[in-house]
Amino acid sequence: MAFRGWILFVSMLVLCVGCPTEGDDDTTGDDDETGDDDATGDDDATGDDDTTGDDDTTGDDDTTGDDDSTGDDDRTAADADGDGYDEDEDCDDGDPAVNPGAAEAPCDGIDNDCDPLTSDEPDVDGDGISACSDCDDADPAVFPGQTEAPCDGVDNDCDPLTADEPDGDGDGASLCEDCDDGDPAVFHLQTETPCNGIDDDCDPGSLDEPDGDGDGASLCDDCDDADPAVFPGAVEAPCDGVDNDCDPSTADEPDADGDGFTLCEDCDDGDPAISPGQAETLCNGIDDDCDPASADAPDDDGDGATVCDDCDDDDPAVFPGQTEAGCDGIDNDCDPATEDEPDGDGDGVSLCDDCDDADAGNFPGNAEVCDGADNDCDGVPDADEVDGDGDGWMACEECDDGDGVNFPGNGELCDGADNDCDGVPGVDEVDDDGDGWMACDECDDTLDVVHPGAPELCNGVDDDCNGVVDDGPAACADCEPELRNGVTYLFCIDPVTWDEAVDLCADFDFHLVTIDDLDEDTFLNDTAASIWLTYWWMGFNDRDQEGAWVWQWGSSPYTHWDHGEPNNAGDEDCGTLLRYYPAYPWNDVSCTGWSLPFICESG
Repeated sequence: MAFRGWILFVSMLVLCVGCPTEGDDDTTGDDDETGDDDATGDDDATGDDDTTGDDDTTGDDDTTGDDDSTGDDDRTAADADGDGYDEDEDCDDGDPAVNPGAAEAPCDGIDNDCDPLTSDEPDVDGDGISACSDCDDADPAVFPGQTEAPCDGVDNDCDPLTADEPDGDGDGASLCEDCDDGDPAVFHLQTETPCNGIDDDCDPGSLDEPDGDGDGASLCDDCDDADPAVFPGAVEAPCDGVDNDCDPSTADEPDADGDGFTLCEDCDDGDPAISPGQAETLCNGIDDDCDPASADAPDDDGDGATVCDDCDDDDPAVFPGQTEAGCDGIDNDCDPATEDEPDGDGDGVSLCDDCDDADAGNFPGNAEVCDGADNDCDGVPDADEVDGDGDGWMACEECDDGDGVNFPGNGELCDGADNDCDGVPGVDEVDDDGDGWMACDECDDTLDVVHPGAPELCNGVDDDCNGVVDDGPAACADCEPELRNGVTYLFCIDPVTWDEAVDLCADFDFHLVTIDDLDEDTFLNDTAASIWLTYWWMGFNDRDQEGAWVWQWGSSPYTHWDHGEPNNAGDEDCGTLLRYYPAYPWNDVSCTGWSLPFICESG
């Protein structure tokens, strides 16, 4: 027993190698406070963790003497079958398959789990038949002696000889398929015999009285069940050679007007004066001879107006509705009221002589004005009555017909031209500082170093005229860019708080870095260490909920905390990398109590 105590002592010394020294619980310079993390005296060295002496009662639990009474505990019990249970626990120490931890195997006559209360012949479904005899002990409706329910796919009586799908009439179709298992002529593969009142093929979809053409009359009554237009009661359609109403007594070719021509030949079988061979009477609106080719109202000149309406059916250019062609001496529209030499604009010159009879300002002898029209009808407008630049203004109306942005009424643009044609360019279309930019183009025409495109300096001036002075605090930040796998990182060495680092990254349209894996972590730590071997801010924080660490942007399951971190010592809610060289584990520190360099990430 003394030897066992010595072994325990040596083990404790081995386990304590690398343990925190007296004072703090980690390394030189801890992240919490001087002293250990509990009370005077430590929780591992001299002195125990409960009362004077050992950890239970007077006397120990391992040295000479036992932990219950003087002398040893009892005796060593054997485990003959090696199943982990000794002979005092095992009801059959000669069978390793039998012990208190074994599962009971039903119906083998053995107490496998050493528990007499576990039934060897259970009746799980409670149907009075044990699992040893029941073919389905999970279904109380299945057991030997049960009545077989046909066509359910279940051996209800546990007797394979009882048919689940019997064939009562011997037609090869079982009761489950046969709609009449007492008639061998009726089964599911039989051919349906129409009009016998029997479902021969056991298929309600194959009708006994089908209506093949869907006309409402079945095959049993329809004289042509392939034609939906033929059925008893249909209206007889004459002259089609078909008995449409299935009634032979109905005439197919009647002669209602008694003119010797049946309805099939006569175009009007109600008028005996109309029939094939009759003489055609023009312009009476009747096809007297039943011949559409002999027109009642012919159009001899083919102008679309018949002889009944056309004032000259020999001239295709003359017909009612035609446009009157003035000055030709012809009544083109067959309307005497339409003038042949009209004066449409009332300027005293008829259409026959006026070059524009719709405009009273244009006629022979009139003076030319700046309107783009041939006012004097000489066939040529004035040379300056053109719009050379396509701005909607003729040269005679504007100040520059070669530039489409210069015309009367246009707004002044910042281009140095007289855009509104008032004779004076805009007052701000000058370059006082001589930097090549007019005052209307730049934000300060007194400084030649200030203009669009100028480099933005950290000087409190909007050098590039983009409306932002120094483009925010980030313009003056000391940051070194690094590119990796298409992502840009900014290593900014000006120490700031965590919140200030978030804002400065946002000024670049970046975010505090999110670390996805060990390769990225190693790259960031190596680069940061080469710039400044100190803590650097990253985006990991638990400011919203203590212990619930999230990234300021995006998400990642990767972490690399130092041993014992994060510990929130002193309200530490923001993560840093590069705690110490060369392992570079992470640490948590106060978000506002520390000013550190930081790493921004694009994306």
